[in-house]
Amino acid sequence: MKADKIFKIREMPENEAWLLFERTAEKSFHPDPNLHQIARDIVEECGGLPLAIVTIARALESEKDKSMWDDALQRLRSYDLEGEYASVYSSLEVTYNFLESDEMKHVFLLCCLFPESHDISMEDLLRLGLGLSLFKKTDGVSEARIRTNAFVQKLKNLNLLLDGGDELSVKLHDLVRDSGLKIASKNKHVFVVKHGDGLKFWPSEFTDECCTSISLRCDEMSELPGNLNCPKLELLHLVGGNQPLEFPTGFYDGMDELKVVLLRGMLVRSTSLSLQLSTKLRNLSLEYCTFDKTSDISMIGSLVKLETLSFVHSDVKELPIEIGNLSQLKVLDLTGCGDLVDIAHGLLQRLIHLEELYMRGTLVSWPDEQITTCIKELNSLSLLTALEIELSIYDLLPHDFLFRRLKRFKLCIGFSIESKMCQNTLKVRFPSSWEAGGLEVLFNRTEILHLHGWKLLPNSILNRPESSNFLMLRNLKLESCDLRHLAEICHGQYHETVVGEITLDEPETSRKPLFRNLHDLEIVRCANLRSIFSLYAPTDFLMLENLKITGCEMIEEIFLKKKRDQDETISVVEIELPNLKCLILEDLPRLTGFCEDVSSLVLPQLLEFRLRNLPKFQALNIVEENRSSANHSLFDQKILAATQLKVLSISKMKMKEIQKHLLPASCFVNLRIMSFCYCDDLSSVVLSDLLRKPKGLKLLHLEDCHSVEVVFEIQKLLTEGHPMLNNLSDLELESLPKMTHIWKHGPETFVGFQNLTKLSVSSCHQLTSVLLPSIATILAHLQELSVTECRRMTVILKEGGQHEAIQATNRSDPLVFPRLKSLELIDLPSLRCFCLELHDFVWPLLESVWIDCCKEMMIFTAGTSSTPKLREISINGTNHTIQGDLNTELQWLQQQ
Repeated sequence: MKADKIFKIREMPENEAWLLFERTAEKSFHPDPNLHQIARDIVEECGGLPLAIVTIARALESEKDKSMWDDALQRLRSYDLEGEYASVYSSLEVTYNFLESDEMKHVFLLCCLFPESHDISMEDLLRLGLGLSLFKKTDGVSEARIRTNAFVQKLKNLNLLLDGGDELSVKLHDLVRDSGLKIASKNKHVFVVKHGDGLKFWPSEFTDECCTSISLRCDEMSELPGNLNCPKLELLHLVGGNQPLEFPTGFYDGMDELKVVLLRGMLVRSTSLSLQLSTKLRNLSLEYCTFDKTSDISMIGSLVKLETLSFVHSDVKELPIEIGNLSQLKVLDLTGCGDLVDIAHGLLQRLIHLEELYMRGTLVSWPDEQITTCIKELNSLSLLTALEIELSIYDLLPHDFLFRRLKRFKLCIGFSIESKMCQNTLKVRFPSSWEAGGLEVLFNRTEILHLHGWKLLPNSILNRPESSNFLMLRNLKLESCDLRHLAEICHGQYHETVVGEITLDEPETSRKPLFRNLHDLEIVRCANLRSIFSLYAPTDFLMLENLKITGCEMIEEIFLKKKRDQDETISVVEIELPNLKCLILEDLPRLTGFCEDVSSLVLPQLLEFRLRNLPKFQALNIVEENRSSANHSLFDQKILAATQLKVLSISKMKMKEIQKHLLPASCFVNLRIMSFCYCDDLSSVVLSDLLRKPKGLKLLHLEDCHSVEVVFEIQKLLTEGHPMLNNLSDLELESLPKMTHIWKHGPETFVGFQNLTKLSVSSCHQLTSVLLPSIATILAHLQELSVTECRRMTVILKEGGQHEAIQATNRSDPLVFPRLKSLELIDLPSLRCFCLELHDFVWPLLESVWIDCCKEMMIFTAGTSSTPKLREISINGTNHTIQGDLNTELQWLQQQ
């Protein structure tokens, strides 16, 4: 493991070490005082090293028998180890010996075959385990996967494994890996593992008759040795290096027990595949490999006991008919084999024991007829339960496809499979005309469901509520779908049915939740949809975290209002979506509000709220004449209770109504990002009122708000004893046609804006300057300043009122921009210079100056400018070296 520095793991003081152990294993020894002294002795043997303490504590936390604790202490004391981390090794070995089965022990040792700090795929562990016949009393690959996942979770609980880069991988701490290799050397598993750089020769001194597993990175090797005598070798893992690696004839001859061969990043020749004598081989993986013209893949067909064959991201061109001889094959992985142009006709249907087939990125360039033939052969495989495949069009799938047998799947039709998707995924782009097929049977097993152009037909499987539950569904996206037949679903089952509603009403006593685990819901351009949720079914969406609705022309309310008799009084309700974090409503021309029967919408976890182009949105839309008190107005309740809100974005909306009737002041307190675009009624007065509320605002974005004349009315924003917007770091102002000032009407001195690092102003044509000296002096953290396309801009910094002029007259110290690194002045036809007043400027960190289309700018500043780090300046797209004073250089360059 490479590192610039080596940091020693600190030994914990005795009391801290005890507390760590106590908190980790408290379930076991807290009820039994007889274990306390043994526990303290164990902690002492761990030498104060956290990894040792946590590992042994996790191993003992479920043990209540005193003899098990005595045995652990005895084992720790019996290890005669030396070195800095001896206690870690001993505690890890004790933990290893406590593992519940030899299978779990072997899975842990398999993790040690991979390089340090490597993300170890759980799928790799599964396939290695299958190849080594580790998993006893399991029926098929799916049960072995369950066993593998269970082992991995238990090893993580014991601190032997760590979380990897994603949920499909794990990692090993370097000390745990080293300990595992020591443990393997003491047992029947003799490992040879070398993954460092620069391995030029085969480590023959470490490979002998006892070796069971070899894992090498062959960086600089050009050839492998012949006549290896490894009669007990079961696993061979070789990773290619910088040059082709020659396999001598008969390389595998002395490996009678070989069960797993994994070659990665190799140039594969026929000698690499001369495995005819390896009669016990069950796993052959040739991944990220290049196949030489001489390589004969048909040789693989003689390995009749093979159960796993992988060509992941290799350039294999064809699968010959001989591969069909692998009648015991359970897993075939062709992921990323974009060069594969042919699978021999009849090959797939001969793989009668195939359970899992992976073809992501494989069929993309195949003719339709060839794909259809391939699909028909798959349909004959009665044991196939896992499938990953991408197809260009829906019509390539037959109606009688094996959908009902699939347990694990990623089916993408008209879409591509995202590499990090791990859940059951169904993404389908339907043609304009199609008939219902068997595809919908997968809905109940799907975790990520994306339907484009889908029509809810009267004969849909959803007509049978006893067959429809979406408890596995976590991510649902409906795009351009036709939902006009919703009224015909579940006829006779539901109390009410309404055209165009996602969740239909039925009596609470009989209904079952449909979307209990749904986390993400996105609805795009579904023309017939009129509402999303039923007031009878809010519990269906308790886990919902992200809701986005956009471009649905018919939606009028988010929650469907209750039906009532003519004389019935309205009974309003409060709705809570306790886990919703993001709510986006965009381009919904008929949306009037959330629901006229909802008094308040409680979103305690809402972090992001975006509204755009909702011309009829009136927040509550409660009918005034049905209210019991004359004091209740149309907007007497605040619709959103979202006190954790961090991001607020409003576009093409009436800001006065939003501020007054939708969002209470408590929603603004924790805001970090505010964005207002195309809000014509957003005035300086309203803006000042909004800006006074958030205490930790970091980014403010204003765009195309035609009523804003001043962004910061200093006098209105001042709060006694509190800095003004002191957390604001980014200010973006774009296309504000009436803005004349960014800062205005402030006292001579005030505290605020001290963390502003980026200021961007563009297309603000009434603005003649950006900064005042009093503002410039407090912007001590400003790093980037960009001003573009402002027609009337004459200077960047300008003296303000009378007090500014008096200060300028008396100023002798230069103005300093201590952290400014980048300055952009682009397309400013009236700009004369940065500042016309006789100020001296210091720019200690300025490194980049870009001036483009500023034809009137002949000098940088009227006074001197010190720029010790500035080496180049860009004028009209051309870089120029700065050799002297910036003013002189700029004047000369502009003249040129």
